[in-house]
Amino acid sequence: MHRLLKRQIKKTLGEENINDTALASFFNLISNYYDERDKERALFENALVVNSQELTKSNEQLRSMAFYDSLTGLTNRKLFEKELKIRIKNIDLDQHNVALLFFDLDNFKAVNDTLGHDIGDELLVQAGKIIAKCIGDGDILARWGGDEFVLLLDYLNNIDECTVIVKQIQKAFETPIKILSHELKISFSIGVNIYEDGQSVKQMIKNADMAMYLSKEAGRNQYSFYTSEIGDKLIADIQLNEELTRAVNNKEFVVFYQPQVEIHSGEIVGAEALVRWEHPVKGLLYPDKFINFAENKGYIVEIGRQVLEQATQDMKHWLDEDYPIKTIAVNLSVKQIRDKTFLSIVKDIIQESQLETNHLEFEITETILMTDYEYSYKVLEELNNLGITISIDDFGTGYSSLSYLKKLPINKIKIDKSFIDEIEYDENDIEITKAIIAMSHSLRLEVLAEGVENESQRKVLEKLECDKYQGYCCSKAVPAKEFAKLLENQRLKEAI
Repeated sequence: MHRLLKRQIKKTLGEENINDTALASFFNLISNYYDERDKERALFENALVVNSQELTKSNEQLRSMAFYDSLTGLTNRKLFEKELKIRIKNIDLDQHNVALLFFDLDNFKAVNDTLGHDIGDELLVQAGKIIAKCIGDGDILARWGGDEFVLLLDYLNNIDECTVIVKQIQKAFETPIKILSHELKISFSIGVNIYEDGQSVKQMIKNADMAMYLSKEAGRNQYSFYTSEIGDKLIADIQLNEELTRAVNNKEFVVFYQPQVEIHSGEIVGAEALVRWEHPVKGLLYPDKFINFAENKGYIVEIGRQVLEQATQDMKHWLDEDYPIKTIAVNLSVKQIRDKTFLSIVKDIIQESQLETNHLEFEITETILMTDYEYSYKVLEELNNLGITISIDDFGTGYSSLSYLKKLPINKIKIDKSFIDEIEYDENDIEITKAIIAMSHSLRLEVLAEGVENESQRKVLEKLECDKYQGYCCSKAVPAKEFAKLLENQRLKEAI
């Protein structure tokens, strides 16, 4: 090759201009050039291989970040929605059942608050693994976010099979989860939505989520299947929640007053303050339309404060007008009693209204007595020490005993309406009411009967030596101005 190249070079340039030494130098130069080029090519090709491997690794990392939860390693929301969309398309072809389950860990916040987020994170990891063991290969489990998981059960033979799997998952969590030195027994509120024709990905998830909230309201470790009725109820609850928020901010609540009457004289000596909601669209709403919801959602503390403010102001006004009334009774809820600011709120309102405390009465139910008894006792004792009267409302329908009545700072018993409804002719109701009155008087407690609707009932109670009553026999609950007219009429009668 070199010889042929030499001849060609000499022929081209002329033999007299080229010698062997020059050609050797020339060939060495070319050889070195190609050696360097080959090395660079080898380095370049090697770099391409390395870069390709790193690119593949980076792509895998990006895919993992895009489609899998960084904490649990489960499918994330984005990938779950993509898979669910594919499965929905296949349902019509295969004619099989698909269910979507929405999980929310019960009281997870307490774990984070008491044990720390590291324990909470590990708990979520372990919970995901436990659920995964209960499902099939074709099913998809994803972490939805926070303490929520979603599960797609595919190719179900029937709805009952879904129920079986839910119960298997619940049973799996009966064994406490061990994390470091802690043994944590957890449970989930579960919402189940069975696919129906026409449901979109978003609709399936939304329906399961709504069913889960229904389970959450029912208590720990519950599951609920979505129905159109559930959807309607939850939509109504969302609307009510928004309206209550506005009502609290705009002070749309008003106070009505039902007279409390001295049974022998027939004189109005007190009133029970009863809340009403002046809804801007629906008109006047009674407590049965909103009070339980307000208590569950926490609005009751603020509503109670507004009622107490209005009641004490009205009472002070009536006393200043020299109307013949002695006490105003206001109902308390469990959440008000438990609220740490409650006592200071009461003191501030009393000071602002300048109402003497002996004119104020708080009504509590027997349920309150049985809920956190020690704390309730301390709150009631402090209220009583302020000079406020404490009465037990709906007496006879709860679980109070003589021992509680002896220990608690109670001043009055209100006999529940259920014992009064048929007291004219039901001997059992007569005997029960008689026993309650006798027991209360022996403990130096005043007795008031609720729901007295006619004169016959009033006369029976008078014979049984009941002290007071309230009900339609005297008057329904009325606005403050109408109640003032009742007091004015009574004052005029007394003046005659």
